[in-house]
Amino acid sequence: MLMRLATRNITAARASVVANEEDVVSLSWSSAIVGVVLYGIVLTTIVGNALVLIAVARNKHLQTVFNIYIVNLAITDISVAFTGMIFYATFLVLGYWPFGELMCIVWIFFDFEMTFESVFTILAISVDRYWSVRWSVHYRSTKTRKTAVLTLATTWIASLVISLPPIITDRLSHTMPETCFWDPSKNQQSALMISVVGHWGPCAVILFCYANIIFILRKKAKIEIVGRSPSVQRSVGSPLHPSYSTGHQEKDLRTRISVPSIHSATTVTFYTCKDATATTTTNAMSSKTQINAVKVQPLRRIFDVADVSSGVSKHALDGQTSTKLEGSRKRRESRTLVTLSYILLGYIVCWIPYYVVFDIRTARPGALPGLVYTVTFWANYTNSTINPFIYSSSSQDFRRAIREIFNIRKKKARRFLFVDGHSSHHSLAISTLCSENGVILYCLKSHASHLIQPLDQAFFGAIKPAWTEEVRKHAYDTGDSVTMKTFAGILKKAWTATA
Repeated sequence: MLMRLATRNITAARASVVANEEDVVSLSWSSAIVGVVLYGIVLTTIVGNALVLIAVARNKHLQTVFNIYIVNLAITDISVAFTGMIFYATFLVLGYWPFGELMCIVWIFFDFEMTFESVFTILAISVDRYWSVRWSVHYRSTKTRKTAVLTLATTWIASLVISLPPIITDRLSHTMPETCFWDPSKNQQSALMISVVGHWGPCAVILFCYANIIFILRKKAKIEIVGRSPSVQRSVGSPLHPSYSTGHQEKDLRTRISVPSIHSATTVTFYTCKDATATTTTNAMSSKTQINAVKVQPLRRIFDVADVSSGVSKHALDGQTSTKLEGSRKRRESRTLVTLSYILLGYIVCWIPYYVVFDIRTARPGALPGLVYTVTFWANYTNSTINPFIYSSSSQDFRRAIREIFNIRKKKARRFLFVDGHSSHHSLAISTLCSENGVILYCLKSHASHLIQPLDQAFFGAIKPAWTEEVRKHAYDTGDSVTMKTFAGILKKAWTATA
């Protein structure tokens, strides 16, 4: 009897041990899967935002005032990964807090600070865009790198002020060994302040700015459509010169500006003087040059327009340039608005569910399971993960810059653009575009392209197919672009193949 009882006890003990081992194996597998997913999110966040910072550092045309906010957001997102995600992922995988009480305080502080700074940076971006659309003239005259840096410094200080009091009061009242958690239900007064100032307040301002941006842009678009109507154009006359008021004369003026004559041309030079302006102009009727000037010393030469056709005034040229610059500015603002739209979409998807769950947990602690709170908490973490993908998907400049980072073999060659010196071949807008993209612009002598036009078919037309083929072979064999060192050799091969 005793033997049977002992055997039964041993069998039960073995069964219990086997069951416990199965639980341990099951727990380890589930923890491993959770760890792989969470640490994968952490790694993606760090690498993605690091690529954004490298792209901005390597490309001067990305170093704009607006991208100062993007850089700050990328730095904040990397900090979220290092100071928030890693510790929380370890806590969830192990099931307890292994780092001690001091590191618990440090983790909660940085988690609050960085997540608030991420939200406040998005808030600053929204206010900046609203300012640029609502008061565009004032924005362009006052918005500088200094003001952007001061704005971001304010957001960091605000994040610090909001983060410290809740952490101090919580750690003084609620501490448990091997547990590190800031529970909103145990800190209801602090949770209310966080909900108003750190959550729904910024959210309301962000949505207000974005809604007003859309409203203002639609209003401007309607005004532009009305302004382009033929009846309005006939009523206002020519914007270039008051003497051209009829539709026929306005069309004639546009023709002479866009396709200037190359026969009766002169050089127009503008000088700034203390009391007067000296200019040389050409009389369109007699083709004789008249000089209207006073005896003053020119201070500095500010602008040259080579070979301007008869009858084209400085005001017409300035009008063309300002129109192109205005169009370029509108395109940049449009791209910036697209980036803002993507950022706001990511913010709404990742943060709003957490705000709702946070408030419910504060008011009714047992209404939602802890898993829901954890999932929504990681959802706001993933906002830092998707931000780099938002930049690259909404900005062609960021996509190009990030691709160049991975193209290790390809050296960044200097690009040259040779243009005819005639005013119809270049403008201030083209010069600005070349400068932004690292292209060196060379202006040849006016009508220099006409001097070599006979070579277009006789020489260039014949050698072009061979040149294209040799360049393709060179790129395929070496993986490199054409440089000053390899140019002569490739040209020689193309010449030999053509001859």
